[in-house]
Amino acid sequence: MLLKRVWLALLFFAVCLMGWMPMHSAEAGTFQLLEDSGRLVDMKNNEKWERIYRSADGDIKIRFRRVQKLADFLGQKNEKPYHLVIWRKDSKSEKFNDKKDRIFDWDLRPNSAGYRFQIFCDTKTNKIFIAFDAVGRVQLLGFDPAALNGLRRYEKYTGPGVLQKYVDSVNFYSALPYPEIKVTENNDLQLRFDNLNSNASMPYVYNLTWNAKNNWFGWEDVTNYPRPQMRTYSVGRNESYTSEIPENEEIWVEE
Repeated sequence: MLLKRVWLALLFFAVCLMGWMPMHSAEAGTFQLLEDSGRLVDMKNNEKWERIYRSADGDIKIRFRRVQKLADFLGQKNEKPYHLVIWRKDSKSEKFNDKKDRIFDWDLRPNSAGYRFQIFCDTKTNKIFIAFDAVGRVQLLGFDPAALNGLRRYEKYTGPGVLQKYVDSVNFYSALPYPEIKVTENNDLQLRFDNLNSNASMPYVYNLTWNAKNNWFGWEDVTNYPRPQMRTYSVGRNESYTSEIPENEEIWVEE
């Protein structure tokens, strides 16, 4: 009888203790930051930043390089000295084919603040995403194996799929000027608008969620104070990211 009472007392104590424990109902995120190039500013001729990643969609190769062109040799101004190329190949193939595997090719103007690349991985699906960032605007790119339409397709690419622009900061409301894509301590992917020193007391924050079924990003407004037209969006290609890129902003990845 005494043992039974002791056992019941211990059980009651354990239940009370559990009642005081904080409950975490939210599911942990699945994103990791694999690489951050930092600001690539004033690169020398033929200097490059290049990485290769294996993903669920095959091997992805990114190269950002300052290209020496004829204008440099003639002492003229090189209007678009930077060159961004992205390749995709089947993981079973030994080497990238420079032409047939090239899914994206774009020349870029100089940017005084520099360009920055961040590589993110969704560990649940093993998909790779590329954040292309120049101070004031950031875009999140990724390979879509099923789509026929997306960003500018390199004419000699023979494989399936296209490069997509899933997120563009110009399509999100913010009174703060500097967007950045980050992974939180809980491995959630966020688009965050801040001030120049990244220390705003109330940043504008949007959670980004990858939906494998719809093959697209959904987003949720989680900013901590009210402002115009605050809404939570479900995943959908036509429901988000519909604003057009201003014609005069040629440094960006255009469709």
